[in-house]
Amino acid sequence: MEETPLDPDFRAMAQDLMRAGTGTGLPPRQHRSWIKTTVIGVLTMAVLGVAGGSFYYFQIYRPTIYARSILGLYDRAMAQGRAYNETTLKDGADYAGALEAIRKQRTLAERVKTELALLDPPPAMAGISQTFEQFLELNISAFADTEPKAEFFKTASDYRAEMKKFITIIQPEPQPTRPGQVRPPPTPTAGAVRAVWEATVPRMQSLGDALFKKKITGLDDPSYVELEAAWDKAGPGLPLLLAIVRKISALAAINSVPQNISPAELKRSEAAFSDISKFSDLIDKTLAKASAQDLLSFRTFSRQAELSERTFQLRQVIEDLRIRYGQ
Repeated sequence: MEETPLDPDFRAMAQDLMRAGTGTGLPPRQHRSWIKTTVIGVLTMAVLGVAGGSFYYFQIYRPTIYARSILGLYDRAMAQGRAYNETTLKDGADYAGALEAIRKQRTLAERVKTELALLDPPPAMAGISQTFEQFLELNISAFADTEPKAEFFKTASDYRAEMKKFITIIQPEPQPTRPGQVRPPPTPTAGAVRAVWEATVPRMQSLGDALFKKKITGLDDPSYVELEAAWDKAGPGLPLLLAIVRKISALAAINSVPQNISPAELKRSEAAFSDISKFSDLIDKTLAKASAQDLLSFRTFSRQAELSERTFQLRQVIEDLRIRYGQ
């Protein structure tokens, strides 16, 4: 059988001990015993030194570094997230502000999840990463669920703004003259109406179509299906009304339209205006129930209770880390 060669350093140490032992004046047997005891003592000290260093690294240093990394990541994420909270909204109808905040927070959550995956937790602290990751995943799901709703309400709000221009030009508001008295507004001309409708009608068509490119859930009275059906009837009426106004002399009063088109065109225009008005009423009803704050706080998210539980669990974990590791 081949003998395993001795480690050079160990051999040198043994030789030094042998030389040191020759000066003890001990008999050979006691001399060998002295060398054996000394070697065992040196090896024991080496083992204890390695064991102590390993204990410090795995039980103190590494957990501390990991805990501080988790706390730093959490604190940075929360600080940035607070910048997108409800106080950034102008009012309850600021759907554009809510949509922007939701998109920023979703990007933040995805980035934090990526950074969390780069951390290497000690085996005993793997549950902390899991709790943090579950919290982030559920938040990302909430953002993914809420973002289309915010887009829908923002688009519906934009449509309502264009609808107001569409109506106001043909039904201008009375002008106050003196306290308690108003003057009937002048009747707009077909040219004035056409100038506004040339811009608003294409915009309304585009916004109306955009509302129903992605189905959303959670709408009730009217439902999403009711709104879509109403738009299917109202949408074609917009270009029809614009086409009729284009046929009228620009200087003619808009209320002279019935006298300047055929009975069939008049009937179609009346039906179109009725359908457009009905759809507009449904949009108003939908937006009256929608709140930008509700969107940003996930009150429309079906798993809100679970999200609240995950948030509470993570806060407990973070608080425990602060107590144990002092950050």
